[in-house]
Amino acid sequence: MLSKVHIRVLGLLFILLLGGVHSVYAQLTANVDDITTLSVQNVPGETYVWELYDTTVVNFATIPGNCPNTKAVFMNGNTGASVDVKWLKKGVYFYKIIVQGAGGCSNNIKIGKIRIRNPLPIELYSFTANAQSDGTVLLEWKSAVEINNDYYTVYKSKDGLTWEMWENVKGAGNSTVEQVYQLIDDEPNSPITYYRLSQTDFDRTTNELGIRYVEMSGAIQKEFEPLLAYPNPTTGKITIRGKYKDLRSLKVVNLLGVNLVSEVHLTVVSEQEIRLDLSAVPVGVYLIHIDDEIIKVVKQ
Repeated sequence: MLSKVHIRVLGLLFILLLGGVHSVYAQLTANVDDITTLSVQNVPGETYVWELYDTTVVNFATIPGNCPNTKAVFMNGNTGASVDVKWLKKGVYFYKIIVQGAGGCSNNIKIGKIRIRNPLPIELYSFTANAQSDGTVLLEWKSAVEINNDYYTVYKSKDGLTWEMWENVKGAGNSTVEQVYQLIDDEPNSPITYYRLSQTDFDRTTNELGIRYVEMSGAIQKEFEPLLAYPNPTTGKITIRGKYKDLRSLKVVNLLGVNLVSEVHLTVVSEQEIRLDLSAVPVGVYLIHIDDEIIKVVKQ
């Protein structure tokens, strides 16, 4: 899927040869087939040349860009204060910009790093867990798109921390039409059961799709709007989409039970979308609590 992406990122690695440093804007991560806009502030009298690398084993100051056009291409040339790059294969890439000042008196080289990933193989419509009047729990999830999807795995937990594999369900492989999956849990935990859904590709790559829970009190179900988090795993920034009620309930808890929400930057995009910046917290596994829902997120 093609997408136009332009994200401002600070803290890139700059190599200064001569002259002043300019602000460089890029994104740290993108997906295959994304188009990323790289740009600097356009200063009158300056010229800009961009180059791409797919390896760090070079002298960036003296070696021209070595990234083959089978991996990434400039869409409209590699000169100017703003360029568009289309990523064709996953990997870690570096870009270089050479800034030539008026009269040729300055020459700045700046380098940034971008990680390109394959798109998530599953696009979910929904994932729900509903208590039934007979004391069972109905799990249902619906996919809009599946790419190389071998199977789903459902895990169960009593506390949302310790998990046991419960069921595997065969996926649709490749599909662009809605697929509906259902499981019945005849023996839910009391008083609460957590369910975690993951998906595994044919190449054995696994992606986490979300966590739901049900409180069993006779035939009473604890209901909530399901939320989706992506990309997951993440290197820093993550989007949470779905209907939420009260952001004051937001917690970002590590596996030691410590709430690190004060170290997380929150951006409210809309009533059904928020973005979290986990850059300030260590690499690891986190449980994001919003309202009555828990989402497991892996920061790499």
